[in-house]
Amino acid sequence: MRSQTLGLLVVLAGCAGDDPKAPTDTTDTAAMGLQIAGTWIDAFGGTHTIDETSWTQDYGYGAPWVFHVAAYDNDQAWLVAENDVANGYNASLWSRFDWAWSGEVLYYCQSAFDAPDQQSARDAPPPDVSDLDVAGCGGFPWTTLSPSP
Repeated sequence: MRSQTLGLLVVLAGCAGDDPKAPTDTTDTAAMGLQIAGTWIDAFGGTHTIDETSWTQDYGYGAPWVFHVAAYDNDQAWLVAENDVANGYNASLWSRFDWAWSGEVLYYCQSAFDAPDQQSARDAPPPDVSDLDVAGCGGFPWTTLSPSP
């Protein structure tokens, strides 16, 4: 009887994840990859190279600024990254980048740049997406990004 009970437990454990009615998690946007990954040019001529692990800003002088991506959410259009130790300002602190689309134009706002830790950056108040062109990013316009040629 003991071996039959053990056998039944093994069979039941093997079927635990096979319920076709079980809800599926479709909110994991990380599985889809970062929506804004690519190489972009901003309104000031800087090149932004963005992928799931880093956001690098290069303006052609000095060292590029690198932000190491720790988390992102495509649905809510934000990412949180640790500022590289070699960055000229706020080295080793944390940043939050928010993005928004207006038609086919991509905008971004670095809504936190000196947070003490990842959670503080993530919890930073989001910028105003209804005011992309004037003052929605901490009193300034959001920055436009165009695909790199």
